[in-house]
Amino acid sequence: MDEVIEQKKAGVLGESNDGKLVLKDASKLKKLLQTKVENLVKAENADRTELYKEVLSANKLPATKLKNIETSFSRSFQAESPSGTWLESADGVWSQKP
Repeated sequence: MDEVIEQKKAGVLGESNDGKLVLKDASKLKKLLQTKVENLVKAENADRTELYKEVLSANKLPATKLKNIETSFSRSFQAESPSGTWLESADGVWSQKP
Protein backbone atom coordinates (compact mmCIF):
# COMPACT_ATOMS: atom_id res chain seq x y z
CA MET A 1 0.00 0.00 0.00
CA ASP A 2 2.92 2.36 0.66
CA GLU A 3 3.99 2.07 -2.98
CA VAL A 4 0.44 2.82 -4.16
CA ILE A 5 0.30 5.95 -2.00
CA GLU A 6 3.75 7.06 -3.15
CA GLN A 7 2.80 6.69 -6.82
CA LYS A 8 -0.50 8.50 -6.26
CA LYS A 9 1.34 11.45 -4.71
CA ALA A 10 3.70 11.48 -7.70
CA GLY A 11 0.73 11.76 -10.10
CA VAL A 12 1.41 8.35 -11.63
CA LEU A 13 -1.70 6.54 -10.35
CA GLY A 14 -5.34 7.49 -10.33
CA GLU A 15 -8.64 6.32 -8.92
CA SER A 16 -11.33 5.66 -11.51
CA ASN A 17 -15.03 6.26 -10.97
CA ASP A 18 -15.64 2.50 -10.90
CA GLY A 19 -13.36 1.71 -7.98
CA LYS A 20 -10.28 0.68 -9.95
CA LEU A 21 -6.70 1.84 -9.64
CA VAL A 22 -5.37 3.25 -12.93
CA LEU A 23 -1.88 3.93 -14.27
CA LYS A 24 -2.30 7.51 -15.48
CA ASP A 25 1.20 8.76 -16.28
CA ALA A 26 3.73 6.02 -16.88
CA SER A 27 6.09 8.52 -18.53
CA LYS A 28 7.16 9.62 -15.04
CA LEU A 29 8.61 6.15 -14.40
CA LYS A 30 11.77 4.42 -15.55
CA LYS A 31 11.02 1.26 -17.55
CA LEU A 32 11.86 -1.18 -14.74
CA LEU A 33 9.72 0.71 -12.24
CA GLN A 34 6.94 1.03 -14.80
CA THR A 35 6.65 -2.76 -15.02
CA LYS A 36 6.60 -2.99 -11.23
CA VAL A 37 3.84 -0.37 -10.97
CA GLU A 38 1.81 -2.02 -13.75
CA ASN A 39 1.96 -5.30 -11.80
CA LEU A 40 1.01 -3.46 -8.61
CA VAL A 41 -2.06 -2.00 -10.33
CA LYS A 42 -3.10 -5.43 -11.66
CA ALA A 43 -2.73 -7.02 -8.22
CA GLU A 44 -4.59 -4.20 -6.45
CA ASN A 45 -7.45 -4.34 -8.95
CA ALA A 46 -7.70 -8.13 -8.58
CA ASP A 47 -7.96 -7.66 -4.81
CA ARG A 48 -10.60 -4.96 -5.24
CA THR A 49 -12.63 -7.18 -7.59
CA GLU A 50 -12.60 -9.92 -4.96
CA LEU A 51 -13.62 -7.40 -2.29
CA TYR A 52 -16.57 -6.21 -4.34
CA LYS A 53 -17.71 -9.79 -4.96
CA GLU A 54 -17.41 -10.54 -1.25
CA VAL A 55 -19.53 -7.49 -0.38
CA LEU A 56 -22.20 -8.72 -2.83
CA SER A 57 -22.12 -12.19 -1.32
CA ALA A 58 -22.00 -11.15 2.34
CA ASN A 59 -24.97 -8.85 1.85
CA LYS A 60 -26.86 -11.31 -0.36
CA LEU A 61 -27.10 -8.72 -3.11
CA PRO A 62 -27.73 -9.51 -6.78
CA ALA A 63 -24.90 -9.05 -9.29
CA THR A 64 -26.84 -6.11 -10.71
CA LYS A 65 -25.78 -4.13 -7.60
CA LEU A 66 -22.06 -4.46 -8.45
CA LYS A 67 -21.93 -1.02 -10.09
CA ASN A 68 -23.37 0.57 -6.94
CA ILE A 69 -20.71 -1.11 -4.80
CA GLU A 70 -17.91 -0.07 -7.16
CA THR A 71 -19.16 3.53 -7.14
CA SER A 72 -19.38 3.58 -3.36
CA PHE A 73 -15.85 2.24 -2.94
CA SER A 74 -14.62 4.63 -5.63
CA ARG A 75 -15.84 7.60 -3.60
CA SER A 76 -14.07 6.27 -0.50
CA PHE A 77 -10.81 5.56 -2.32
CA GLN A 78 -10.86 9.00 -3.91
CA ALA A 79 -11.62 10.76 -0.63
CA GLU A 80 -8.76 8.95 1.12
CA SER A 81 -6.24 9.50 -1.70
CA PRO A 82 -3.40 11.96 -1.16
CA SER A 83 -2.89 15.22 -3.00
CA GLY A 84 -1.53 14.60 -6.52
CA THR A 85 -3.73 11.57 -7.19
CA TRP A 86 -5.61 11.52 -10.48
CA LEU A 87 -9.38 11.23 -9.87
CA GLU A 88 -12.08 10.39 -12.39
CA SER A 89 -15.39 12.16 -11.86
CA ALA A 90 -18.76 10.49 -12.34
CA ASP A 91 -18.92 11.94 -15.88
CA GLY A 92 -15.47 10.55 -16.82
CA VAL A 93 -13.39 13.72 -16.50
CA TRP A 94 -9.92 13.27 -14.95
CA SER A 95 -8.25 15.84 -12.69
CA GLN A 96 -5.53 15.79 -10.08
CA LYS A 97 -6.48 16.11 -6.46
CA PRO A 98 -5.19 19.40 -5.07
